[in-house]
Amino acid sequence: MRSPTRTTGAFVILAAGCGVAAERPQAAEWRASVAATTPATQTTTVFVGRAERAPDGTTFASSSLALLASHARAFGVRASGGDLVVTRERIDALGMAHVRLAQRAGEIPVWKGEILVHFDRDGRAIEVHSAYVDGADGVDVTPRLLPDAARAIVRARVASTPGVELTELRAPELVVFAKEGSPRLAWHTRVRLSGDAIAIRDLMVDAHTGEISNDFDDLQSIEGSGTGALGATRKIQVSAQGAGYAMIDTTRTAGGIRTYDAKNTQSLPGTLTTSTSLTSWDTTATRGRGAAVDAHYSAGVVFDFYKAAFGRNGIDGKGGGMTSTAHFAQSLDNALWDPESKQMMYGDGDQVFRPLAAALDVVAHEFTHGVTQAEAGLVYQDQPGAVNEAISDIFAALIEHAAAPDPVKNFTIGEDVTLAGYIRDMKNPGAKRQPSHMTQFVKTTQDNGGVHINSGIVNNAFYLMTVGGVNPKSQIEVKKGIGWEKSAQVWYRTLAELLLAKSDFAAVAQANVRAAQDLSLTQPEQDAVACAWIATGVLKGTCAEVVEDAPPGSTEEPGADPTEPGASPGRPRPTSTIESSSCGAAPGGPRGGALLAVAGLLIAARCRRRR
Repeated sequence: MRSPTRTTGAFVILAAGCGVAAERPQAAEWRASVAATTPATQTTTVFVGRAERAPDGTTFASSSLALLASHARAFGVRASGGDLVVTRERIDALGMAHVRLAQRAGEIPVWKGEILVHFDRDGRAIEVHSAYVDGADGVDVTPRLLPDAARAIVRARVASTPGVELTELRAPELVVFAKEGSPRLAWHTRVRLSGDAIAIRDLMVDAHTGEISNDFDDLQSIEGSGTGALGATRKIQVSAQGAGYAMIDTTRTAGGIRTYDAKNTQSLPGTLTTSTSLTSWDTTATRGRGAAVDAHYSAGVVFDFYKAAFGRNGIDGKGGGMTSTAHFAQSLDNALWDPESKQMMYGDGDQVFRPLAAALDVVAHEFTHGVTQAEAGLVYQDQPGAVNEAISDIFAALIEHAAAPDPVKNFTIGEDVTLAGYIRDMKNPGAKRQPSHMTQFVKTTQDNGGVHINSGIVNNAFYLMTVGGVNPKSQIEVKKGIGWEKSAQVWYRTLAELLLAKSDFAAVAQANVRAAQDLSLTQPEQDAVACAWIATGVLKGTCAEVVEDAPPGSTEEPGADPTEPGASPGRPRPTSTIESSSCGAAPGGPRGGALLAVAGLLIAARCRRRR
């Protein structure tokens, strides 16, 4: 196949945020999208353009480096390109290529400094997602603090409380770190807390001053789910072991699906769940009896969904194992994904929840954190963390819908195990005090920067694009959704191919639109995806009027020539590539005629770079 090479100056500027390719020949350079409403909060920049195809034999990796070097000023990168290293080159099932590059300052990695270059089926670069850190090459990379000093600072910060035990998971490593302000040299470390506190703390210690410049809990969790054994009879796959049996399912993946019992301790993975009978399991627990059965069964359901829907072989995509631990800790009101040991832990509930392993959407939510870790690696903090949480909710809804379709329950999270209703509502996030629109975005230092709070905005966008509806705040209506199956494909492609570790809401919105275009969704379906993000205030613009289908028996629009390219029997040919939309204003909301799907996005003079 052909691979891309350096550009020559003839480009196509894409309508970022609406998924429509509108040709603007001879554009001078690649340009940053202006789709986001909150540029000050963006952590990634999306550039759009189109490069010429390279001759055979040129790799996508070398083409990416050449593109970035030849347009260094537009992309805001060093002209030499010597600080970028290719970490992954992949061609997806649609024949489109994606090259991921990591940023370095000399020999020091730049924390989450990444660039992702996307190529179309013809081998032309069409989009660049950048989380490049400005000024990283000017950082003094000689530390004043030694690693042991950084360890002492961390211990004083996170393990000074009696009853808390600290285990170092990752030795301090020098990185260039930039979250807000200038990049700095830092010692990056990860520690596990156990005992009276359960957490995986990810910390940055300034290597010159000793200040802790970043600290968040990476033990990814859901605040609601499950009621141990609800009395349902589950069919589970197990293996013979000695004179009895063990909860090891080797029928799905070579790595096996294994379920353990922590026996109300924090030991991981605990003791493998065994039985002397094929029909009697987990019968001795004092609370949540049968939770191991639920955990084992639902892990199989999650595996089957990812395999059938996307051809994904396990959580890591490589046939790796899936490990669950039931009865974790004492009366724990939570379910957790551990990114270090790459496994699930389920509490038996207490004041808020029943045993959490009993809810399929909880199991699906937590294991999806593992998929996110394997693919985009979204940082569990601030907007990327809220995207991380929302993606887990979204696939929880998709998996629950595939198993038991329900127009109400599929859009709530944890309804099977929450003692008082449910914990999140994707249709109406405000019902659980979550924002549904960017004007309600909560800026907080709690909850890792609001990862479980602000996820409501992304969740509502998923709801709107899937089945249609009205955003509770803006009152903008998506008149017709794209359906569950197409929504699943859009979101999986977004996660697997189009996101960076620091992708924020705007980057995810644009990735959704790009995914819908890549998957050849119809123009009204692409517009519905864009409209969902306009309704939530993440993308700018006004949803255009709906172009109705032709009446039965009609083959063309009035005045249209059915022999022209693009005309198809039984459906009107669009009068414009940018005004056809599946969304409009609901009663009481914004009104107007057919407008651009994303107002002003095609005006190249208004494009500007964002940092």
